[in-house]
Amino acid sequence: MNEMVTIPREEYDRLRAAAEDLADLQSYDRAKARLAAGEDELIPAEYANRLLNGESALRVYRDLRGLTQAALAEKSCDCPSSNALERVA
Repeated sequence: MNEMVTIPREEYDRLRAAAEDLADLQSYDRAKARLAAGEDELIPAEYANRLLNGESALRVYRDLRGLTQAALAEKSCDCPSSNALERVA
């Protein structure tokens, strides 16, 4: 059963824009829910820029959390420090 509906272009454009707005709002709601649930986090621009400029992600996140290399090594494993990992990453 093929049914066709014809609407003016103006109405079609308005409906498309409304659908895009709804999709944006739903994406926003999902992102806010992930933040509230602790499943995601916001990163300050200073740290995001360091990542975008190619700095070691390990070093950037360690700095973001205020950890020294020794403190990170103590929290994460039995390795002596994260220094070697930061140089490689």
